[in-house]
Formats: sequence, C-alpha cells, structure tokens
Amino acid sequence: MKKTYLVYILSVFLLPLQNAEGKTIRVGSSESFTQIKQAIEKSNPGDTVLVMPGTYREGNIILKKAIVLLGEGYPVLDGENEYEILTVHAQGAVIQ
Repeated sequence: MKKTYLVYILSVFLLPLQNAEGKTIRVGSSESFTQIKQAIEKSNPGDTVLVMPGTYREGNIILKKAIVLLGEGYPVLDGENEYEILTVHAQGAVIQ
C-alpha cells in the first residue's frame, strides 16, 4: 500500500519535469506533420503534439505514449461515423 502512494507521489512530481523537457510537434495543413497519427508516431514520452485548427479524418487515433495531445483553435477529430476517435492506452497521457 505504501509503495503505491510513493509511486503516485513520484509520478505527480516527475511528470511535469518530463513534459518540460519534451519538444513540441505541430500538426496542421501548413506544418511539417499534416496527420495526428504521424506526429504521435514520431513523438517521445514527454513531448507535446499541438494540433492546429482544421478537420482531421484519421480513423481511430491511439495514444500509447505519455504525451500531451493539445488542440489549439478547436480542431475537429472526425471519426466519420465509422471509427472511434481516440483510444488511450498510456498512463500519464494528457488530452486537452
């Protein structure tokens, strides 16, 4: 039980440090990456994937890394009434 609390306390303090050291990967029609999936694939834990305004039709986007997925200007993730939009399989991932 005490070990669980220690892990939780350490993750609360270390996760912000990890994010502070990560890089920002921009996604948008005029950016290096035009697809969210590509940017996530190239990201490392602690990185931020910054999604610019636009509509993104990519099927199911799967997060398996502790990254920050951040939308700017209200981007739209469109599952086209066929796919799940976002699946998270990572502890410490942040979606905003």
